Amino acid sequence: MTNFEKVFTESESIKRQIPFQDRIDYFLKQVVLKPRWILVFLLARFTLVRLIHQQIYQVFFSASNPITRKASLFPELDSHKAINSLNKDGIFDCISLPESIVKEILDFVYASKCYGGGKPHFGFKIDAKRELDAAYDKPFFVAKYFNVSESCSAIRKLAQDPKIWQIATTYIGKKAKYTGASLYWTFPVEDSSYDSDQLGFCQYHYDLDDFASIRFSFYLTDVDLDAGPHICILGSHRLRAFFHEANYFSRRPAEQQLKNFYGENKIISLTGKAGSGFIEDTFCFHRGSVPKSTRRLFLQLHFAVNNYNPTEHHDYRAVEELRDFG
Repeated sequence: MTNFEKVFTESESIKRQIPFQDRIDYFLKQVVLKPRWILVFLLARFTLVRLIHQQIYQVFFSASNPITRKASLFPELDSHKAINSLNKDGIFDCISLPESIVKEILDFVYASKCYGGGKPHFGFKIDAKRELDAAYDKPFFVAKYFNVSESCSAIRKLAQDPKIWQIATTYIGKKAKYTGASLYWTFPVEDSSYDSDQLGFCQYHYDLDDFASIRFSFYLTDVDLDAGPHICILGSHRLRAFFHEANYFSRRPAEQQLKNFYGENKIISLTGKAGSGFIEDTFCFHRGSVPKSTRRLFLQLHFAVNNYNPTEHHDYRAVEELRDFG
């Protein structure tokens, strides 16, 4: 375990001791900022509610996003196999980007600015990462790109792909919509980082984007066990301890609790070459691991019925908010 991982573990232990009043304040803030999301917060954590919601949207609603593209970028992708795997395990890991799409996204990445810690005032080109770290005396753990759905033609192609939409509308329901993309780097860090607030996704958690939501995720760099692979728990979107469902104060149970409940054989680390990917039900317990030696570039396409917060997935930021560091 690196010093950075030790700091992360200690910080998460502290987080679990957050005073009750602070948690209440957080809830009330969400009520004000995202009032429509409160039903999701209250009910979407229960597996039975989610299953009923999916059935309603699959049976009683017609598709709202017809796709005009006829040819898929994934001719060998078996949609039925993907949906069956999502239903059973909450994940399907047999999807890969065409080399031309990988190249197009990488060209975009190296020509565009990303933002340290996901903050719009820390803009820099990826080749200037050392300069950014030096300017703030500590390294940044994360760097995110904004407005990629508009700016990157390859991501637009993916977001309009007919097989991606077939899987999304079959699994989520016919009112499924594309709610944005996440494109970001994670970097190896020792000791501590300037953007320590970004450590939350490194602990096991599940997401409450909506009553039903999935993500199409792709590695854009080679990812082995030392490069921060995504980790998930098979079947945890269906089988859930009631305490984990009904705990309104945390969606991040202790790792050992999850190992005891699901068994270590259900925990998988997803590795692969640049372009390899997977589809995941965001209700699965999952986490991103900290890279040990190699930086990782990761793309996610988000699908749900509703988009309660356009900035949640790092995609949209007003241009006037974006500026360079320093």
